[in-house]
Amino acid sequence: MTWAITILRGLQSTCISARVGKFRAVTIRALTAPPTVPGARPVVHIGNPALRARCLPCRDADPVILEADKEALLATLEDFRKANGFGRGIAAPQIGSLWRFIAVNMGDGPRLLSDPIVSWRSTETFTHYDDCMSLPWLLCRVMRFKSISVTFTNEHGEEEVWSECSQPLSELLQHEIDHLDGVLITDIAEPHGIVSRVEFEKNPEFFLSDVDYFIVPTIDTPSTEPNPSLAHTN
Repeated sequence: MTWAITILRGLQSTCISARVGKFRAVTIRALTAPPTVPGARPVVHIGNPALRARCLPCRDADPVILEADKEALLATLEDFRKANGFGRGIAAPQIGSLWRFIAVNMGDGPRLLSDPIVSWRSTETFTHYDDCMSLPWLLCRVMRFKSISVTFTNEHGEEEVWSECSQPLSELLQHEIDHLDGVLITDIAEPHGIVSRVEFEKNPEFFLSDVDYFIVPTIDTPSTEPNPSLAHTN
């Protein structure tokens, strides 16, 4: 029995080491630098009332204002990705727009989802350290459903359904849709699950051993560049 436990611990240590090997410290430029992509807006940070608002359906918005906000959200996501080398999603309230839409980019180009609704959740869950553009100096250990299905209105005004999404996409969508209801990762963090990015980067192996899942970046970076393997964001 002792040899079996030894092998199990060895395999666990190897897996953690592999994940840590992908992790390198990142510098959050977006905290101080203004946007450079035309049309992009500054990302608001925790404490801004917009992040606590329950957003309204897009059908109730002024079409002209809504379209401008949607273009700004896409530009802001693009700006964050260019500036920081990571970033997979952003929600309307993060640029001060209180309508129910989000933008995501899983590495295959941006998509805009209006009035997204979670129609199904898997019974299986997982934990991971999540971060957010609106509080990039923190990471929070949260629980998510491993897979979800989402119904939304796409860029062409048509209803679209993403059924039983992959784990990376499901995790991201849950994060962004939470924003539309004024929910932040600090609200759903597990007990003792909030850590500063500085402390995390001092000892990532310790923290990664405490979760089931590790976020994979969607932007390829040269080996000489910082690899933000932990970055959602957000």
